[in-house]
Amino acid sequence: SDIGATLEHQQVVKSAKAFVDAASKNSASRNIQPGTYRLHQHMSGQAALTLLLDPASRVASNDVLIKEGYNSLDVEAELVKVLGKDKTSAINKAMSDVADFGFPLGYRATSGAPRSVEGFLYPATYAVSLGDTPASILQSMKQAFTAYDHDNGFASAASKVNITPYQALIIASMVESEALHDADRPKVARVILNRLKAGMPLGIDATSIYGALLANPALRSKPRQSVADSINFNVAAPYNTRITPGLPPTPISNPGADSLNAAVSPATGDWLYYVNGDSHGDLYFTSSPTEFQAAEQRCRENNWGCS
Repeated sequence: SDIGATLEHQQVVKSAKAFVDAASKNSASRNIQPGTYRLHQHMSGQAALTLLLDPASRVASNDVLIKEGYNSLDVEAELVKVLGKDKTSAINKAMSDVADFGFPLGYRATSGAPRSVEGFLYPATYAVSLGDTPASILQSMKQAFTAYDHDNGFASAASKVNITPYQALIIASMVESEALHDADRPKVARVILNRLKAGMPLGIDATSIYGALLANPALRSKPRQSVADSINFNVAAPYNTRITPGLPPTPISNPGADSLNAAVSPATGDWLYYVNGDSHGDLYFTSSPTEFQAAEQRCRENNWGCS
């Protein structure tokens, strides 16, 4: 009906009803993709539907691919690639304009509304068409996150593990950064929850790396280990979870569905530690400090990714 109203307004069809009637009789109408289309004015509803289903009618668009685990700096870089460097200022403004972002209902930080769009830019491929602005593209990403939340009951599931929706989103972002394989994601979520319950520092260096990238975006081109080597982990900072207790103030990336699900459906276990257990990135989990230290030493000796 929204498409029909647009077509009527542009005088493509005589009435929105004519298009809706044609679309309701053709299940393929569900496959109409977002974008800009070239049609004629004064068409029948059926003729308009036929053209909307024809890929040749779609005006060439650029796709923005947001991968699982991309942070806001990565998203900015992808938007610059598609929209052009001359849009950098507008992109930065849209990313930082949290007052007009419109966060999903129920997502609140400890101090009020979230102070960053991080976490709400749902990983997917977005078609960018003529007339799209940085703000409208970010809204599409937020709407995709909201749709996931609605379809999967993410916010309501958070309460079952005694956390808020925003806390669940922060945890999901850390899970996305820490676990390479899907089987490990629910276990990483459980370690985070166990450490929070025990009052232990989370000790997740990905949060400090994120904080360093925010402070100095030029570090984004450097390897993760190089960024980590530049950090003084002995200095307290909001994202330094080696020292600062609790969760970081914002998500540290934009997690995908598997990490979001893991955050609200964690595995059952008493683990407090994990480390790379082989060269493939499979994690080794334990509740014993002694076992963890031994596993960490094996990781270093075998060059499995432990600095």
